[in-house]
Amino acid sequence: GEGEFILTATPFNMRSGRGIAGTPLTLTFIVIDEDDDEDDLGAFPNPIEGAGITIKLPKVTDEDASVEIVNMDGDLLYSTVDKSTLQRSHIRLDGVSKSLLGSGVYLIKISVGDVNETIRLLKK
Repeated sequence: GEGEFILTATPFNMRSGRGIAGTPLTLTFIVIDEDDDEDDLGAFPNPIEGAGITIKLPKVTDEDASVEIVNMDGDLLYSTVDKSTLQRSHIRLDGVSKSLLGSGVYLIKISVGDVNETIRLLKK
């Protein structure tokens, strides 16, 4: 879940927690957003800076994946259908940045099987 957590570990000078105990080490960390939904599609890096982008699929699948990138006016800038006979969980799209004209916000429309989702993509 979300919240603040504290992890304390005590090192020992021998394997398997044997020997002389050292000084305990404490790490405090905060979980600000936990995403347990495996059906989420995603795109990264976001914001995009290089030429390529990786699309995270909702599950490991060999289904066709349709990807479209449109600008905020709805103009289609990039379109592809990834047909694969192999199980995969991600699709790598190289050269996508060349299709995007300048800095701004774009929409990636992804369809895999019965899942359709639109993701915002920022280009610096």
